[in-house]
Amino acid sequence: MTRRYRHDYLTINRSKSKNWMLNFRVPESHRNQPPFAGRETYQCSTRTPDIQEACRFRDAFFKEHGLFGFSDEASPAEIYWKTFSGDERFSDEERELLQEVVEDTVGLGSKLPETYASRIAGDRSREQSLRDPLATIQHHHPLHLVTLHDEYLNYRSSDFAVKTISRSRRAVRTFNEFMRSDTYDFSRVKKTLVFKYVQYLERKSLHETTIRGYLTSLGQVFDYAQRLGYITDERLNPFKEQRLRSVKRDDKPRAMMPLEYARGLFAEAPNSQLSLLIAIGHYTGVRISEAFSATIEQIDGYMLLRIADQGGKTKAATRQIPLHDHLWTLISESPLYDASVGRIQWLAPNSDSLGKCFTYFKRRYFRQLGVDDAKYVFHSFRHAFSTYLVNEFGELKASELTGHGRDSVSATELGRTYYAGLGHAEKAKIVNSLPLLPDGCSKLIDTQ
Repeated sequence: MTRRYRHDYLTINRSKSKNWMLNFRVPESHRNQPPFAGRETYQCSTRTPDIQEACRFRDAFFKEHGLFGFSDEASPAEIYWKTFSGDERFSDEERELLQEVVEDTVGLGSKLPETYASRIAGDRSREQSLRDPLATIQHHHPLHLVTLHDEYLNYRSSDFAVKTISRSRRAVRTFNEFMRSDTYDFSRVKKTLVFKYVQYLERKSLHETTIRGYLTSLGQVFDYAQRLGYITDERLNPFKEQRLRSVKRDDKPRAMMPLEYARGLFAEAPNSQLSLLIAIGHYTGVRISEAFSATIEQIDGYMLLRIADQGGKTKAATRQIPLHDHLWTLISESPLYDASVGRIQWLAPNSDSLGKCFTYFKRRYFRQLGVDDAKYVFHSFRHAFSTYLVNEFGELKASELTGHGRDSVSATELGRTYYAGLGHAEKAKIVNSLPLLPDGCSKLIDTQ
């Protein structure tokens, strides 16, 4: 079945090929240009089954042909960087080109284009830094939050869940609404301004958790800009350590998934995607975003699930979980597993979509039992996994498989300081102690 997405120009038909296809309607302005040759629609293979790689292929293709807003014109963030850092030295050819541009524009009374002006200013900054490494570089271009944020998301795209990206975009949107503009200089934002932003959100009756999430997202962007040199090291991050009014929370803690329900969900799963997802949740305790992006690798004779290699929700999120014998049997026999790349090629296009598939099925399952499903979510498998391990092996050993840090106040100083960790053999022994899901008939792939 072909899956189409109206906004990303990518399609796939897994019955014909594993690879994503670039598929779009050619604008009239480009129909007489190569390689479109009069076509109204254009399609070509991205030559990859990985959605992130396919997106990078698409962006490079559109940039090369000047389609849909992609071009070689520098963005405001790039202009800012070129002016501010001046890391790259001019080649003789580029210096001659810039000299010609200056003569043809400034020499005739016209304004020098920003891309060239920033390049020249950047070269001056470089020369100044060589003379004095402690020099304060002057720049005159505002650092726009929207452009900087897009650059940051591109940098973190491989390890951010879709809902994390969505929250980050909402944070930027609400901050720009508060500023009544999207062209201010983000590098000039100070703590007093952010506190007023917090009060603005409180007046809009946003929950404390939502506000903290927005501050975290904006603080991450600020940190990223500072690491790249867009913002000087002396500036404290104004989005950190902001005080919020205490809001009484009535949230109830999520329950762990009872074993009988885990077994029932696995046995009743309508397709191989959901049965495999449920088994991974039960036997590994990973988050759904981690399950979607995990890779499988054999190390020292053990089959391991590699989680958040590029970083994740916490510092300890990057980890390796030995596959339970039953889980490895399910994965290796699944038509969704691509051994050549060590990945499960989920039918869902992203982790959010995969989560929705599970939620719809979970509701139907519990409705049949006459049980309120509200407290049971995919994360309940993680609660159950953690509970099994902590009760049997203790908190420190469990933390290596769940991705929780060992600096928690609930662990002793002795454990935090001197605990050396587990080898693959002991981890595998721990994982294989988990209660089994029932063996059942293999599920057909749902292609609807």
